[in-house]
Amino acid sequence: MILESLALFLGLYMAWNIGANDVANAMGTSVGSKALNLKKAVLIAAILEFSGAFFVGSNVSETIQRGIISIDCFQGQPQVFVLGMIGALLSTGILLQMASYFALPVSTTHAIVGSVIGFGCFVGGVDAIQWREVGWISLSWICSPLLSGLLSYLFFSAIQKMAPRYVSTAGFSFQAIESPFERRFAYLQVGSACLVAFAHGANDVSNAIGPVAAILGVLKTDAIQTKTAIPSWLLAFGGLGIVLGLATWGWRVIDTIGKKITELTPSRGFAAEFGTALTVLFASKLGLPISTTHALVGAVFGVGLTRGSQGLNFEILRNILLSWVVTLPLCALFSVLMFYLLRLIFL
Repeated sequence: MILESLALFLGLYMAWNIGANDVANAMGTSVGSKALNLKKAVLIAAILEFSGAFFVGSNVSETIQRGIISIDCFQGQPQVFVLGMIGALLSTGILLQMASYFALPVSTTHAIVGSVIGFGCFVGGVDAIQWREVGWISLSWICSPLLSGLLSYLFFSAIQKMAPRYVSTAGFSFQAIESPFERRFAYLQVGSACLVAFAHGANDVSNAIGPVAAILGVLKTDAIQTKTAIPSWLLAFGGLGIVLGLATWGWRVIDTIGKKITELTPSRGFAAEFGTALTVLFASKLGLPISTTHALVGAVFGVGLTRGSQGLNFEILRNILLSWVVTLPLCALFSVLMFYLLRLIFL
């Protein structure tokens, strides 16, 4: 009961941090372009994030549970597996909270995968890691910002060609929302933001509930299962945690995504969100735990690039990229430390 309660608490803590850091991917551009104010953005994201998590969130959860480490290495020692997953949740949650404090949009997917790899290597050695699957996941982290950036660049370039007069008169100031073209795109951007929020909930809730489902399955049967079903109440539990994180702390990273990388108008925000949504939904269908953060930052970079390099804040981009690089090794290190402490307490 102690381990079960701890797993549920840390799953909620992890989901809260996902909401605080990652939901900026869905609503940051809409707030930055002033298509939505912060209160409306939080309300819309809450509904769509929860819906995506509840209705589509089980696919990627299976990958987080079984696709990173080989469970054969833990047969006969289920408690070790449980403590490792608990340590992974705790270490990831701590790092995400630190990133949110500094308003840095990091990848929650990157973080949980790094944590699982860390404890897997510590307990079972490098052979415990399914490196082929990890390779595919890592490749998706590189491809997702490139693909969403390219799509967003092409979308906005097409918008400029279809309505050059409106786009040119809108300029690059936040007063562009007053332009009748831009007002139309404000409505479209709200729709694309809803799509990104749904896609994010579907893909990233797995980062919180995937380890929890694996832990609960082991505690129930006292054996490591080859496959654990994701109950509906757990999907709802993860969705609720995401909503709470968004409502209480999400504004910090929303400000970075929406205002600090490049100046956004509704038409640019729409192009960025639409490119991100297509990329993330495609990955969710394939069961790939990609980084929504990588995809969205790549998309914002893509639309900013249509203005040339002077339209981008490279100092902020440098800080974001640096945080991406250190996320995985830091989470792996934290995970090993947490597992060691938990093992001293429970074993």
